[in-house]
Amino acid sequence: TTNRRTTTTLTTLTTPTLTPTLTPTPPPTVARRLVPPRRSSRRRKKTRKVTSYRDEAYFPEVLMSQSEAREALTLRRFAKKESWRYFTEDLGLDEASLSRIVRRNGRVLAQRRETLRGKAAALKAALAIDDDALADLVRLQPTVLGQTAATVREKVDFFEATYGVSTAALGECVLRQPVLLSSSIDESLEPAAETLREIFPSKKQLGRAFQVEPKIARSKYVQANVDLLRRRYPEATKKDLVTKVFRRQPALLAVKTATLKLRLDILDTLFAPKHQRSPSGSGKGKKKNKWLTSMSAVERWPRVLLIAPENVLEVKARLLEGLGPATDLPKIASRCPSVFGRSTAAIDAALAFFVDDLDLGRRRAQRVIERRPQALTLSIEHNVKPALAFLVDNLQLPSEKAVADLVDKYPMLLGLNVDANLRPKLAFLDNVALQCYEGTAAATSAKRRAVMANPAVLGYSLENRIKPRVHELVKVHRVPFDSMIHFLSLTDSKYQKRLDDRRRRPNGDLLLKERRDGRR
Repeated sequence: TTNRRTTTTLTTLTTPTLTPTLTPTPPPTVARRLVPPRRSSRRRKKTRKVTSYRDEAYFPEVLMSQSEAREALTLRRFAKKESWRYFTEDLGLDEASLSRIVRRNGRVLAQRRETLRGKAAALKAALAIDDDALADLVRLQPTVLGQTAATVREKVDFFEATYGVSTAALGECVLRQPVLLSSSIDESLEPAAETLREIFPSKKQLGRAFQVEPKIARSKYVQANVDLLRRRYPEATKKDLVTKVFRRQPALLAVKTATLKLRLDILDTLFAPKHQRSPSGSGKGKKKNKWLTSMSAVERWPRVLLIAPENVLEVKARLLEGLGPATDLPKIASRCPSVFGRSTAAIDAALAFFVDDLDLGRRRAQRVIERRPQALTLSIEHNVKPALAFLVDNLQLPSEKAVADLVDKYPMLLGLNVDANLRPKLAFLDNVALQCYEGTAAATSAKRRAVMANPAVLGYSLENRIKPRVHELVKVHRVPFDSMIHFLSLTDSKYQKRLDDRRRRPNGDLLLKERRDGRR
């Protein structure tokens, strides 16, 4: 280093040049093994050019959901197979049915056509069904074509030996419940049959229950449902009423236990103490009445446990709203449980007719419905109105109030058929009145007074009660027509006692009239 004024002469240092050593290049296979080539994560696919990749003509699955597109692609793939022709040509199934088969058991479509034909022939022979019934069976339960002929024969023999049904009856049951042929004998069918034998001791009863409700043959709720009703109604268990309920309605054995418990709880709300009137006291010679329970409704009509709980609650609300909060719901439910299976529209129409159209009012309509709740199950247009119109025309009732009074006294006439009950009975009474009175007007008036005084005569048997007693009273004892009508409502013992009293007293008719009027 020097100062500014001094100059330094730098000598250029020259470095020696190195000559690179050439290494031999390895063969291509060795180089590929030592240094593998880089591969891209995106693989190039061969695609064909289309004008619009969203066009349905090229890709109809674009506008479908994922499941629908999967089914469509599966059907397109199976359309080239041999089994496709069997389902479309031999069975005549449409694309919607084939889509259902793909969803439930697509492996059935992978079989050969001759294999499917052999299995179908075995099914038709074992169940005694035709081609149309076989197509319906495959449409509902395609897994039946996935079983061998030996497996199907084994299950058919089990059903025939256990339930004692014929081949034709078994075929009908399988068509109603196709899943029976897909159930396991050891895990499902045999355990259910063991429990069913305790409820239905004879094979004839068991077979009848199976034909009524084939679902019970594979139900896993049989024992649980029986235990539920026995715990709920211990008094009914002593009388074996629980078993009788299941015998009358086998479908209850196939209902889920939780669902059956919910329906029982809803039914118990109808029989709560707040809806019941106080039981009458025990008088001399009378038994004390007990609170009604839901078992009375189940015993009368076991099908009440198959009604949806929502429908029961809606009908209950309609009755309390239309007839008043004092309505005796337990009496209605115990006498006619089928009322709570009606639609709310039918209940509203019936209540509107009795309260407004018939002019009974809420109080009298409540009394009529409590005495005859079956009136709510009748058709107003086809049953009630024709019967009332016939009575008005035949008896020549003066006003609508007379019709309301007649219904209030005897609500049972609402369910009487015009041709089978009302017309022949009133025609017979008309002939008897013509023999006792002169003139048609007088006879019609006497008949009207008799029916209005004792409308229950319209419900008695014409051949077994009305004709024998009228013949004896009019022809033998010379009883007047107005007095005769009251003899028809007596029991057999009281009827004979009343005739004996009349034989002893010469003024028997006068005494009868005095007793009726309350003067003696």
